Amino acid sequence: MLVCLMIAVCKLTCLRILRCEATANAGASGGIAAGKLTCLRILRCEATANTSISGGIVSGKLTCLRILRYETTTNAGMSGDIAVRKLTCLRILRCKATANAGVSGGIAAGKLTCLRILRCEAATNTGISGGIVLQSLLGDRF
Repeated sequence: MLVCLMIAVCKLTCLRILRCEATANAGASGGIAAGKLTCLRILRCEATANTSISGGIVSGKLTCLRILRYETTTNAGMSGDIAVRKLTCLRILRCKATANAGVSGGIAAGKLTCLRILRCEAATNTGISGGIVLQSLLGDRF
């Protein structure tokens, strides 16, 4: 068992997880890996067979991230869920992914200022960024 199987961070300022269930969650940081994490709150997070270096969330700098409900099944890849260089504000109300593979099967953005997703369902979402690719998004909502 890895020492930091669920959470591996260099510097963690504030992290609160109300409910987090992981099954067969492997990798250097199967749960959450961030160089610097200021504020992260997850109300419900369930992962099954979530593998790779960072199957959950990978970010160079994460300021604010809130996920109300997030379910993943067979989510593989370097960053199957969310991969960002700089993320200021991201809120996802409902997001389901099935067989989501690729470098960033979910969301890949160089710089993301504000992104809100009310409902996003993906099946067999593959490619470098099969879900949503954004270089710069300012104030747009989906």
